[in-house]
Amino acid sequence: MAVDDYGQGISIADLLTAPNAETLGKNIANPLAARSMMRFASASARTAALTGVSAPVEGMLSYLQDTNKVYLYEGSSWVELARYQAPVLAQTSTNMTFTGSTFANGSSPLSAVIVMPPSGKIHVNWGVRCDNTVGANTLTCPIAAGVVTGIVYSPTDDVATQWANTVSAGPFVGLQEITAPAGESVTVTLQHRIAGGGGTSNLRYRYIRLIPV
Repeated sequence: MAVDDYGQGISIADLLTAPNAETLGKNIANPLAARSMMRFASASARTAALTGVSAPVEGMLSYLQDTNKVYLYEGSSWVELARYQAPVLAQTSTNMTFTGSTFANGSSPLSAVIVMPPSGKIHVNWGVRCDNTVGANTLTCPIAAGVVTGIVYSPTDDVATQWANTVSAGPFVGLQEITAPAGESVTVTLQHRIAGGGGTSNLRYRYIRLIPV
C-alpha cells in the first residue's frame, strides 16, 4: 500500500492491493479521526473509546462536551489547552513588619495561584515598597510550589529586589521566569529577608503578578 503525501501515515490502496471496501474505508477514516479533533461526552467516555489499537498517542486532540474544553495528549496524560489565560494579580497595602535574616513569608504573606499554561512557563513580576530602620536592607524574592511537583523555584539573593537602608522611592520591581508541568496548579509567594546589619523592615505595599508565556 502507498501512503499519503504529507507524511501522516495514512494508508492508501494502490493498484496492486486486493479490492476490499471495508479495509479501504478504515485505512482512510481511522488515521483521519486520530489526527482530527475527536469529540467525547466526557473524560470517562474518552477513556473507554481510546483503548487497545486506538490508545491515545502523543499529539492527539480531544474535545469534551461536558466541560466544553480542548485537551492535548502529551504522551502520558491529557492536558487542557487554555483558550486565553489572563495574568493573575495579588496586591496588598497592609503593613507587615519583618526582621528575619533568612527568606520567609512573614506574618502576612502575599501569594497568587495559577494553573501552568501549555508552555509550562510563567513570568513572575513583583514589586515592594517599604520603610527600613537604619542599617536594614530588605531583600524580596518569590518562592513557587506546585501541588504535585512541590518546590519549583526557591528565592535567591541574585535575583531579589533590595530596598537598601532608609531609601525613599517607588516600588522596587523584579521579574523571574518559573517553569513547572503544564496544567499543574502553582502557588507563588513573596518571601523576604533582612541582609547586612539587621534592623526592621516595614513592608508598606507589595504586589505579585503571574504572567503566562
